[in-house]
Amino acid sequence: MKIRTDFVTNSSSSSFIVACKDELTEEQKTAVLNFVKNEFFGKKILTPNSTEEEIRKVIEDESLDYKEQSIRKALKEGKNIHKGYVVFSSSGYEMSDFFQDFWEQLSKIDSENFTQIDTDFEN
Repeated sequence: MKIRTDFVTNSSSSSFIVACKDELTEEQKTAVLNFVKNEFFGKKILTPNSTEEEIRKVIEDESLDYKEQSIRKALKEGKNIHKGYVVFSSSGYEMSDFFQDFWEQLSKIDSENFTQIDTDFEN
C-alpha cells in the first residue's frame, strides 16, 4: 500500500516513474503493436476469408444490419472486422491497469532497456 506524503487531490490520476533507453528493441516494438492491436481493436469478428454464412450470422447476432454495407466493403478490401467497447463511466482504474499491463510487457521482453521504477497505482 502506498502512503502519499505530497499533495493529494481527489482526482483519479496517479504519477509514475519509469526508465527506458531512447529506442525500443524490435521485441518491445512487436509487444507494443500486439498489445495495442489486442487491447484497442477489440475482438476480431470477421476476416476477408469469412464465409457468407459467417458474415450473415455475425451481422445478425451483433445487430450490425445498419453497417452491413461498410462491413462488406472493408472485407472486400482485405480488412479484418473487430468489435469492442470502452467504459467511460468508471473511475479510471482501467487506465491504470492498462499502464501496468503495458509496462509489464515491455519489462518482460527486455528489462535492460525498460525498467519499472514506481508503477504501483494503488492508493
